[in-house]
Amino acid sequence: MRDFDDPILENEAENFAFTSKLRELLPGDIEPTNIKTSQMLKPYFEFHGACAGCGETPYLKLITQLFGNKMIIANATGCSSIYGGSSPTVPFATDKHGHGPAWANSLFEDNAEFGYGLKLAKEIRGKDASVWIVGGDGWAYDIGYGGLDHILAQNLDVNILVMDTQVYSNTGGQVSKATPAGAMAKFAAGGKTVNRKDLASMAMNYDNVYVAQIAMGANYMQTLTAIREAEAHRGPSIIIAYSTCIGHGIDMSNGMKIMKNAVESGYWTLFRRKPAQEDKDPEFILDSKEPKMSYQDFLKSESRYLAVEKQNPEMAKQLFASAEQHAKRLYKKYKKMEEQL
Repeated sequence: MRDFDDPILENEAENFAFTSKLRELLPGDIEPTNIKTSQMLKPYFEFHGACAGCGETPYLKLITQLFGNKMIIANATGCSSIYGGSSPTVPFATDKHGHGPAWANSLFEDNAEFGYGLKLAKEIRGKDASVWIVGGDGWAYDIGYGGLDHILAQNLDVNILVMDTQVYSNTGGQVSKATPAGAMAKFAAGGKTVNRKDLASMAMNYDNVYVAQIAMGANYMQTLTAIREAEAHRGPSIIIAYSTCIGHGIDMSNGMKIMKNAVESGYWTLFRRKPAQEDKDPEFILDSKEPKMSYQDFLKSESRYLAVEKQNPEMAKQLFASAEQHAKRLYKKYKKMEEQL
């Protein structure tokens, strides 16, 4: 560690003061049509206390850059409620006009309804706002799924972001319905024995819902496009974002590369389903190419799978094969959907 009076600190303080005087580019000042222009916009999400390398926080940063001066966030209990609202500091910022995201936390079991109420209140008051209902897979797949499904079945203009770590991250890594077969988690110490829930396909049962699966490190432009399309859709939207987590047993400094490997191995699939509009038919865009990396090699790059193989090689072989076949069936289904729409 350096002494507090180290001259480097003084120099960096001058640099920080200089950057603080630069012009703020706010949502609406430029059109964020690509990665470069999107990153010129001011982030309204800064200096969070999440784990170093957290896979959730880059999505929140990007969304605030795009819509932060008019955002209302309904945040389910979980990791995002801890790094998002731990008193006495919060990572959400304001701009030179004093505008920024309005954030509030609700429970696992009613966060979707909570966000729905916030949107209704704004409409009653005649105010426009970008409402984002945010949480992890423990909320969206499990405890809060009934409410999430109810909100998707309405036709209110709300956006849902599911930061999918495939486990209950905040409470120590318990298994969720998003956990794939073969992964070790609390309450699945020998590896989960059933395949993960396909939340995206369930959401696509509703013709009026915009649905996307993204993984930032695999395709930055697809992530940006999906988020902008979701916000532009006049109706409910849901984005399921693959999020690396310290509970996966990975090198957290390499999260974006791991997301890329997840997609290239077929472990995670990128797509966007656009609902039918008055003058347009529904459209399904499969953004993932055919897998070019070994699925099994990807599994064995993470401790949550290696631990299962170490304690019971034969069981691991069966579970890993089941998970791979499940992923292949999903890709085949999505490919067929793209051809039909």
